[in-house]
Amino acid sequence: MFNVQLGKLGLAVWFVLSVAACSGSESAPDAPVQVADESLVSDTTDADADADADTDTDTDTDTDTDTDTDTDTDSDQPVAEEPPTVSLVLDGVVTDAPIAFASVVATVGAERFETVADGQGRYSLPVEVLESEAGQMLQMRATGRDGQAFVVFDSWVGSIDALLDAAGPDAELTADENLRVNVTHVSTVEAALIGELPSTDAALEQARAELDPEQLLETAAAIKLIVDQNADYPLPQGAETIADLLDDTPLLERFIDEVESTQQGRSDFRSAQMQTASDPDVVAGRRSGPNPQRALAIAVLPRSAFNFVRVATMFEFSGIDTGRVYDATLSDTFSWFVEGNTFSVTYDTPEQSEDFEFDEEEQVSRRVIRSFIGTDIVTINDFAAQLRDYVRVEFPDDPNVPPRTDTFLRTVRFLADSEITQAFPPVSAPVGSAITAPVFNDTGANFTLTPDVHDAVLRFSGGGMGYAEVLDQSFTWIEADLGLRTDFEDGSWARLSQGRMVDDCARVLLADIRSPQGEPRLSLGLSICDEDNMLSQAEIPGTYYQFGIGEEERPDDDRLIGFGLRFDSDGTGSNFFDDTLEHGDGSTTVEFFDDSVMQHLAFFWDYTQAGHVVVYRTYDEDTNRFNCELGSIESCVIWDTRTIWPMTEADGRFYWLEEREFRGVPLTDTGPAYLGRFYDYQPEPPEPFVNERADTAPAQKSSADFQLETDLR
Repeated sequence: MFNVQLGKLGLAVWFVLSVAACSGSESAPDAPVQVADESLVSDTTDADADADADTDTDTDTDTDTDTDTDTDTDSDQPVAEEPPTVSLVLDGVVTDAPIAFASVVATVGAERFETVADGQGRYSLPVEVLESEAGQMLQMRATGRDGQAFVVFDSWVGSIDALLDAAGPDAELTADENLRVNVTHVSTVEAALIGELPSTDAALEQARAELDPEQLLETAAAIKLIVDQNADYPLPQGAETIADLLDDTPLLERFIDEVESTQQGRSDFRSAQMQTASDPDVVAGRRSGPNPQRALAIAVLPRSAFNFVRVATMFEFSGIDTGRVYDATLSDTFSWFVEGNTFSVTYDTPEQSEDFEFDEEEQVSRRVIRSFIGTDIVTINDFAAQLRDYVRVEFPDDPNVPPRTDTFLRTVRFLADSEITQAFPPVSAPVGSAITAPVFNDTGANFTLTPDVHDAVLRFSGGGMGYAEVLDQSFTWIEADLGLRTDFEDGSWARLSQGRMVDDCARVLLADIRSPQGEPRLSLGLSICDEDNMLSQAEIPGTYYQFGIGEEERPDDDRLIGFGLRFDSDGTGSNFFDDTLEHGDGSTTVEFFDDSVMQHLAFFWDYTQAGHVVVYRTYDEDTNRFNCELGSIESCVIWDTRTIWPMTEADGRFYWLEEREFRGVPLTDTGPAYLGRFYDYQPEPPEPFVNERADTAPAQKSSADFQLETDLR
């Protein structure tokens, strides 16, 4: 129901191990073999020989010649002792679907231990190392045989010391005690994404916690298709093993794109993701304590991306089987139950939307009503979950078409109870200065996905007092364990907690908000500081890149400069952006768009006495043309306004509050929205270039399964 939505147009495996045979001996295929580093084995041959030669004898011989021979051969040389060792037994399974008779190799430092799994992929492998080496990390590799020889799975398990602690007195480590004794497609992707085996257990757990759970599940699902449905989804050319594929990111991405290019492929890929998330042999589920009272689901976004809304959802499990859910737009109550690693939530008042659906077979368009009826929260581990949103689709105008239920997947970061406070500690009140923060403010802005949550400038004074610009209200504040609490005159309040710092002025802020009537909202987004830096009119001309140069959704694509505003000295300017367009031959080109390509991107700008910059775009209602001069003709109207409130400037980065009023074409009545943003300044405009296909519309940014919806830049 509470789907993650975008706020703009649209949103490796290493250490190759070989299975060594013991020379001069034979063993059964399933007999574990230890191949030790000879430098770690004590050489006792010479000592034993000396001990045999030096025996303790006392010989007394009396003869007639009265010759006395006394031989004393005592030796004080000690017998060399074996250094102490520790041992445990690993009991696990090699699986995606079971990999029968897989070769299993465990490595600890220079030590290797090998065995062969049975027909169900299960194995038992004794491991013994020097006690002095027990702090080293154990890693595993499993290799398939015959028709599955391309299967190469890895698992990073942990240090021997930690594994012994987990195994307990029997020194037999099972998947219930450490899931990564199971060598799986998920453990393999974990290892590939981390990139290098950490040297400590703490570093390994931290690396796992920082993985992108969406990338983890999608990559694991791709491997599952290759292993389980190899006839339909073979390894792409250029990869002979799973390890090869994971080591070639572009090849892997092309493989997934090809799978998703067909309806059957999309269905199979989705099923593989769901099967993976629900398989207790490959995901641990949530293991830290009882069912949570509060759980925070956060969309996985690039660190450079800030132009998003509805990215956080709070689930409150307040009763035995009841609860409440809310995000930046809506709230609802629900019933719930838990089974295995899945919390199943059914909403009491489903969110509804209405649109039209085109039937390709019958070549007819039908009106549909979509109801978000529930969500399954499938916990993958202690810090990630797969959400499955269930949407009921009904055709009210055609009773012959049966309703259906669609399932949409999204993978999120998942925090519960005290983990929320640990990740988002309370904000300290910036007494004597100000920050932007989201508050409850029903402005009537019907063009935005968050019509009653907007940024305001909160000015903090001593004595627990403050004033909220935009709201035009006083507030009181108090620092508390759960966040900086601000209470406003109208009865609304917001509790502010801090995420990561973006720079010295900007930070990520989590705001738990209540309306005057107690309706909950939740916002996670950008907060900026206010140093009262003003802009003079002469300083304005130049180019401003929103959130820095580069495309915030694709920060690794150096070809892109992203979205920005170009202010010309004559009071005109343009929005601009660039994008990649994929062609039929698989090639991509970068295309740049400004007012020279799209007339509606052009704008005018004015400077006000208050030091604000007003940017507006116009439209001629009579001729249906954009960029008319306001006042020149009666039919010239403003359809989009952006009022900039300068706040801070530091090293060419400008921080400001934007008041947006987007009436659209044709015009509609609406209220304003308020957004805190920063832009990087360059005096020169973007270097123009000729689009290779200037007649082609800009590439549409994909939106996956209702996760992402369009909002304003």
